Amino acid sequence: MGYMFFYGRLDENSVKFAAAPEKLKTRGGSPNQGVAFNNVNNRIYVVSDDVLTSIPVDKLTAGTATPDDVNYSVFQSKREWECLAFDSQGYGHLLALWPAELMKSTAPLN
Repeated sequence: MGYMFFYGRLDENSVKFAAAPEKLKTRGGSPNQGVAFNNVNNRIYVVSDDVLTSIPVDKLTAGTATPDDVNYSVFQSKREWECLAFDSQGYGHLLALWPAELMKSTAPLN
């Protein structure tokens, strides 16, 4: 059980993917609403309602991640979170519902 991640390259000439040797066995929230990648801090984020779970990509792909590498950010918005995206500076942009709103973090996410 858990989340298995795949990494690789997709371009106009080839497709190459491999499974990361580590799985994310638990996440902080339910249901899973999406996955996002922050290129600035090199972390993958699993988006759940009111919970962001993140793990460093380099440790995930190397198979060296430990429970201490997994970060959980818990909120109390009581809203449905749909997706997360990051801009080139690492600011998070979160789409929430009920009511619909696009929010931007006040600082780049770590």
